[in-house]
Amino acid sequence: MVSTTNVEGKTHPRQSELAGRVGQPYRRSLHAELRALLKARVEVDTLVVGRVNSRNELCLSKPCPVCQLALLEAGITDVYYSIDGGGWESLGP
Repeated sequence: MVSTTNVEGKTHPRQSELAGRVGQPYRRSLHAELRALLKARVEVDTLVVGRVNSRNELCLSKPCPVCQLALLEAGITDVYYSIDGGGWESLGP
């Protein structure tokens, strides 16, 4: 299991390349999803992305288009993310 967060102000060549490909070059800051892929020491097929607010409640953490492309190209088959008000949804076909 790998646990990461977004890192504002830090970039990675892969993040920048993917951001350009999806037409969102401003999304150069290193996102948690790509950090997890870069840190993983084994093949990954499931990713769970969660976010909590200041009241410790689940809120929306749906991967952005840049991260969705990274996950697709990495072959991640199951992606789950938290939604506002609690609960989880899946990125699906």
